Amino acid sequence: MIPVNNLISTKLEFVTQPSRDFKIDMLNNRIGGMITDLDAVRQAVFMILNTERYNTVIHSWNYGMELKGLYGKRMGYVQLELTRRIKEALTQDERIIDVTDFVFTYPMKDIIKVEFDVLTVHGLLKESSEVNI
Repeated sequence: MIPVNNLISTKLEFVTQPSRDFKIDMLNNRIGGMITDLDAVRQAVFMILNTERYNTVIHSWNYGMELKGLYGKRMGYVQLELTRRIKEALTQDERIIDVTDFVFTYPMKDIIKVEFDVLTVHGLLKESSEVNI
């Protein structure tokens, strides 16, 4: 006797879950509460850009950004590579659609400040990062 059920003919509906994460309070060194949507993506951008890729056991090799190969290189090369590496690192997150409008400034001799826009499924973020080279 073969069992009969309607499981095969059942239509599946995929629902996007809300973007939620624990809130990291950097000033008080605490984790508490929840953040959602754009704030959760902003925190994810911060964490991705401040994690060296291939350097931690707890993250996959798709998480983080590579900075090691940029130290001591020419500024023109560093600008091109930072643009590519930031975009590659951030677009691994499925909530991030694109990273655009990179602007580079040099506040000190060995520091590059990069400002850019992050287009997400929840809206636009204006972000920045400083890199020692």
